Formats: sequence, C-alpha cells, structure tokens
Amino acid sequence: MFARFIHKFKKSVIIIFIAETCLKCRGDYLVNKAVNILKKFIWVLCVQFMAGCLLIYIADKLFAMYDYNIYVGINPVTAVVSGVLGIPGVASLFAIANILK
Repeated sequence: MFARFIHKFKKSVIIIFIAETCLKCRGDYLVNKAVNILKKFIWVLCVQFMAGCLLIYIADKLFAMYDYNIYVGINPVTAVVSGVLGIPGVASLFAIANILK
C-alpha cells in the first residue's frame, strides 16, 4: 500500500517538474520575444528619425540653393514629425515655415 503511494507520488512530482520546466522555458521565450520586438521597434524609430533629419537637411539646402528664404531647423519635434510622416511631414513643415515667415 505504501509502495503504491510512493509510486504515485513520484509520478506526480515528475509531471509537476516537467510542467514547471516547460512553463519556465515558455516564459523565457516570451520575454525574449518581447524584448526583441521592443529593440526592433526602437531601432526602426531611430532610423526613421535620422532619415527625417536628412530629408529636412536636404530640403533646406535645396531651398537655399534656389534662393528661397524658407528654413526649418532640425530639432526633436521636427525630427519626430518628419520621421513618422516621411516626405509629407517634411512638406508640411516647410509649408508651415512658409506660412509663418
């Protein structure tokens, strides 16, 4: 009787151990997946902001080359607008600068 109880107890301990191990591995996988997604998102945002700054710089130089008196400075707000909205964002920044001139 006691031997049967010990045998069942060993089985349940092994099953619990296997379940905990699987859950732990799955949890680590989910955390790593979330961290990788966050790193990718931050990287994409940084690249977009740099591209937006480059677009503003090129547009500023083009307007200066053709003697238009429109200038948009590169700062965090214009970098975010041009990075998120792209070329239409840069065009809107220069339109607003032209209106406010």
